[in-house]
Formats: sequence, C-alpha cells, structure tokens
Amino acid sequence: MPQVPLGPFGAAGQLGLPHASNLLKAPQDLHREDIKVPLGGQSAEERLVSIVCEWLAVGMENSHVEVLHASKADKYQLHLHESCVLSLRFATCGKWFVSTGKDNLLNAWRTPYGASIFQSKETSSVLSCDISTDDKYIVTGSVPAGKPAYSFHMNGEGTLQPVPFPPDALMGVGIPRHARQINNLAHGEVVCAVTISNPTKYVYTGGKGCVKVWDISQSNNKSPVSQLDCLQRDNYIRSVKLLPDGRTLIVGGEASNLSIWDLASPTPRIKAELTSAAPACYALAISPDSKVCFSCCSDGNIAVWDLHNQTLVRQFQGHTDGASCIDISPDGQRLWTGGLDNTVRSWDLREGRQLQQHDFSSQIFSLGYCPTGELSLFYRFIFKL
Repeated sequence: MPQVPLGPFGAAGQLGLPHASNLLKAPQDLHREDIKVPLGGQSAEERLVSIVCEWLAVGMENSHVEVLHASKADKYQLHLHESCVLSLRFATCGKWFVSTGKDNLLNAWRTPYGASIFQSKETSSVLSCDISTDDKYIVTGSVPAGKPAYSFHMNGEGTLQPVPFPPDALMGVGIPRHARQINNLAHGEVVCAVTISNPTKYVYTGGKGCVKVWDISQSNNKSPVSQLDCLQRDNYIRSVKLLPDGRTLIVGGEASNLSIWDLASPTPRIKAELTSAAPACYALAISPDSKVCFSCCSDGNIAVWDLHNQTLVRQFQGHTDGASCIDISPDGQRLWTGGLDNTVRSWDLREGRQLQQHDFSSQIFSLGYCPTGELSLFYRFIFKL
C-alpha cells in the first residue's frame, strides 16, 4: 500500500480511515451485488458528484477525479483511473471516499488531497458503489464477469440495444432465488408433454403412446401409479391438459383424435374422444371456465371444442403450416397461437376473428401469455444448422 503523506487529518489508518486488507477481504455480512445498473442517462458532459463539508469530488469521462473546494479556487486532480469514472461515494466520516470506473478499478482516496489508501482490481467495469453508514463495508455493482449481454431491446427500426437491468431485477416478492431438484421421474423414453396437479400431488408425463401418472407426494415412490394408453405405441403424446377440478385429463398427439380421461373413477378410463380431420394435434389450451378446448392442428387450423357436448363448434384458419403452440388470456377473450409458418397470431374469441399477426424469421415452437396481461412472451427461436 502506498505511503500516505501527513495532512490536515493525519495519515491513513488513523482517525477512522479504512485499511485496505479489511475491505478487500470481504466479511460474511458484506454482500456484493453483481448486477447491471443503468448509468442514469447522463450525457458525456455530465459528471458524478458527491459533496461532503466544503469539498466536492467529481468523477469525469476523461478518467480524472477532481476534488474541489466549494468556495475556494484550489483543487486536486487524481489520475489513477484509466478510463471514465462511473461512480463515487464519500464515507460518512468525510475523511475518505471511493471511486469506480469502466477500467474495472475501485480506488479509495484520502480527503481532500487524494492519497491512495488502496486500489482493488475487479473483473469487469464497476458501475456503482456505496459505503455502509458505519464506514466498515463497501459494496459495488458490476457487469458479471464472463457473461456477455444476453438481453436486447429492439426499437421500431429493428436496432438491437443491450438492456440495462434495474437494481431490483433479481430480487423482490415472488422472484425465485434458486431451484433444486427434488425428484427424478424415470419415464423411460422421450417425454414431450408434462402437467402437474393443483394442489401439487400428481405429475403427468406424456411420451410414446401413453401418459404416466406419478405421485410426487411420496418421496420414495420411483414408479408411476398408473399408465394411460392413449395412442398407438410409436405415436408421441404432444400435449396434456388437466382441468382445474383435477378429475379430467385431455390428451392430444400424433393422431386425429383427442382423448378425454376420467381420473375420478377407480381406474382411469377414456370417457370421450374428439376426432378432427387433421392427422395430429401439437398443442392444447383450455378456456378459464373449462367449457372449451382449443387444439393446434398439424394442418394449421385451430379447432374449438365444446367439452360438454363433445362437438367441434368452430375452426380458426390462418396458419399456412402446422399450428404448434397456443395460450389463452386469463379473461378468456383472446387466444394466441404460433406456427411452423413463422407467425404468431392473436384471435378474438368473442368475434371469432384474427386480430394480429407477427412475422418472424424462424418457426415458432412455444409461446406463453403473461397472466397479468402486462407482457407477452411470444417465441423461442429454433435454428436449423
């Protein structure tokens, strides 16, 4: 650590100044926040400013830190940063401050003359910093090392820009912090469709020809409690939907018929079949009142089924290739479908007509509509190599 000349407040390590080793060796209660933080929309000319007593510290685009007196002409200019200075913060005691930069550096300085107390080299640009009110801990926000930008915003002209995440993007009520595996269900072959009961007790997995039912409330249960033989052995189940009452399961796949299963009987049984002209069903959706089933057909049509009367009541036509995925708005008034024709379409269920069409450069394999209605998550690109 560099020798600090004596000044009006004494030397480093005295009168409340931090030691580098205490801060670089983060204690357990110091939680580093590695998050992307927007720079607040400042122009190149604007400077990051913090005031303490009569001294003003300024971080500049040209990599300088300047410490100015609020009422006098004298100032100090500090040159340890190698690129623009992105954040700056004074300690509560006012005797030292820190600055961080695009050069991955965190510098701690003596007020006012800028003796270097310590310097820490991070692995990426340090966008923000703060100091605890007791002056014991420094927290920094930075771009996660080794992870390039992965979220981009596209404007109306098609220009992509990396998204700066807000500080609370990964925290808050309802935001999961981690996931852990609690079970492994050995279906035995490719699983193309799954659903789970409410309350959480049973899991349904669809593979070749059959749906297997698993009781996950029993942690030691390694075998399905039942098997529903739905299709011919070599035909895959593509979608399974459980009605909210937990008593009815609808199954679709590589066949022209949908099967409706009664799960409340002592042994699950087929209670009805719905047959369409299309050779396969790729996806299913159920209306919020459980009265209507929508099936995405391989011929591009969306079949609308009355579950009470078990009849086809309407078909939405528009996709020029197979309709591959589907979701419905929580109010039951709008339907979203994606297709192998590279389009996502929305449908008005009251008027029975297409509302919108969104064109993409790839086939659409999955989509979901946010249940709050605030955001649509449309598509996932699948690229052929």
